[in-house]
Amino acid sequence: GIAGPALAFWLNRAGLKSVVVERSDGIRMAGQQVDLKGPGPVIARMMGMEETIKQKTVPEKGVTIEDDDRVEWARFASNPDAPILTEEIEILRSDLSQLLYDETRPYTEYIFGDYIDHMEETADRVTVHFHSGTTRDFLLVVGADGIGSRTRRMTFGWNDPSYRSLNQYLFYFTVPGYEFAEDYWGTIHHATNGRVSLARLDGKGNTRMCLSIRPSDPSEIDNWSKEEDQRALMRRLFGDIRWLLPTVIEKSKDSTDFYSDQVAQIKMDKWSNGRVVLLGDAAWAPSSGTGTSLGLLGAYVLAGELSSHTDHTIAFESYEQKMRPNIEPAQNLVGTILPDLFSPKSWAGVMMFRYITYALDKSGLAYLIVKLIGLGYRDKKEVTIPEVYFQLLPPNERLKE
Repeated sequence: GIAGPALAFWLNRAGLKSVVVERSDGIRMAGQQVDLKGPGPVIARMMGMEETIKQKTVPEKGVTIEDDDRVEWARFASNPDAPILTEEIEILRSDLSQLLYDETRPYTEYIFGDYIDHMEETADRVTVHFHSGTTRDFLLVVGADGIGSRTRRMTFGWNDPSYRSLNQYLFYFTVPGYEFAEDYWGTIHHATNGRVSLARLDGKGNTRMCLSIRPSDPSEIDNWSKEEDQRALMRRLFGDIRWLLPTVIEKSKDSTDFYSDQVAQIKMDKWSNGRVVLLGDAAWAPSSGTGTSLGLLGAYVLAGELSSHTDHTIAFESYEQKMRPNIEPAQNLVGTILPDLFSPKSWAGVMMFRYITYALDKSGLAYLIVKLIGLGYRDKKEVTIPEVYFQLLPPNERLKE
């Protein structure tokens, strides 16, 4: 992941030891392109990793809007001052994970291929029982295990009322050894029934695909439990679309990183319970394109509060108080008209979207609108990093290792 290793980085700066547990057998190589916006580049710079990250960025020039016949309706170039669909820092999730792992590995214990089965909390520790049968004691547990967080459900209840489906389903896969274009422009295609397809070159000779659907009838999404069922569902839902899909869906049989996901938000009244605290998507999944940057910011703030307070309850409260003003605006983006506009249900809606983007492109208004009103984190001058004071406490006053 991203938030867990980032937290390990900052905890080490504060003189605190950490253990990162990863369920997979190694750094996950699956995943699509993520971007750093708003606080993301600022935190990366504070970590001394901004230039290293930029060296791994995908050389995407921007994004085009195409129809079934691959006729281009609009083209939005990357613009650092008014980014529309391509940010200044675009990087494969696997590359960012690897960079964070390489940075933190010398001073962080990593456990791969295991996960927490259950926990027992006492007055001064959390006893963690791992699936492997190992039992260890920790002062605190941080759940940075994503939107489907097992840590969250163990701590706050298995019925998980904080999980709010947005009726959007995603299919991700890499088409190895196939480049859909000669130039580094991402391409978006829209079809009826809320279907959106995105193709991007990854700079490694492959095409990365993301297929999204916001169905009018949620009952269309069935047989979701196994990968083979998910692949069959993808072929059924997107099989009637021309564009690039006949080729890439056929070639997806060779993909080794296929996975699917349901888009949701996590909204919680409180991010901690006792000695357990949540971080990143496990606590606040915004589902608005800001998750990676907010995960980096949250790791910085949480580590800073833990280094400044000997009482973890005060540290958790301060962390939450400082982070919520950044989380709520990001989550509120999903409540606007944007998701429906971007995923039209009808043919008329698809054509309306194309004509709107055509007009915005040809007139140049798209960049002006983004610059004036912003979409999420856009104006770099308005990025505010919460004040956090890292304090290297004497050994006898530190949180116990």
